[in-house]
Amino acid sequence: MFFAYVHRFNVSSGADFASGLHSLKRATRRDGLCLGDMIPLDCIRSPAHIIPRFGKEANLHLTVHNSYELCTNFWLNKYWNKQAYYSLTL
Repeated sequence: MFFAYVHRFNVSSGADFASGLHSLKRATRRDGLCLGDMIPLDCIRSPAHIIPRFGKEANLHLTVHNSYELCTNFWLNKYWNKQAYYSLTL
């Protein structure tokens, strides 16, 4: 059996009115460490494409290499692959 490490995210209650994208927030423990799980590969239904939510001002320390580690808020990009998005929403 093969496993994958996955990061956990909390999903907002509704989609953004303007973009239709759902907001995600990185799940953390009380001490601020990120939550993740080891799950069997056969439990993965589809990859998910997430986009960092920068807000009004972006962190000046962000680069293409560390933006997924430094950001805590993301958008679930439903426009990346329609088949993946619809399979996750059913």
